[in-house]
Amino acid sequence: MVLSNNQYKFLDNVLMRYRHLPSRIARRKLEIETEHSTDINVGASKTNRVNKRTEWLVEHFDSDIKLKGLECQQRAVEATLEVLDETLTRVFELRWIHEHTPEEIAELTGASEKTTRKRLERITEIFADYWGWT
Repeated sequence: MVLSNNQYKFLDNVLMRYRHLPSRIARRKLEIETEHSTDINVGASKTNRVNKRTEWLVEHFDSDIKLKGLECQQRAVEATLEVLDETLTRVFELRWIHEHTPEEIAELTGASEKTTRKRLERITEIFADYWGWT
């Protein structure tokens, strides 16, 4: 798959936020939970029965587009990481978890800048494929 420079830049920015995805997902779930802050189940409840609040939350978690988008993005990154070899995984971590520049990554890995940029492009292409950009 061949991506344009703008697409590479966009996906690079998306991947830069990967390490914040778990907290963004948790924050979105909290936002949904606080939309329904009143307790429907006042008083005694029967056992083996899901209360209305739980049903409401499950329904809204399943139907929230923003939450689904964040979860889809996280699954795409995790699927990408599963197929990367050790070298590409190291490059991924240096770029999108530790936020090093390609030049710094080249220096840290002992590879040329050109090789490092090609590796970053390949990782980005794999992510784009898993994220549904094909």
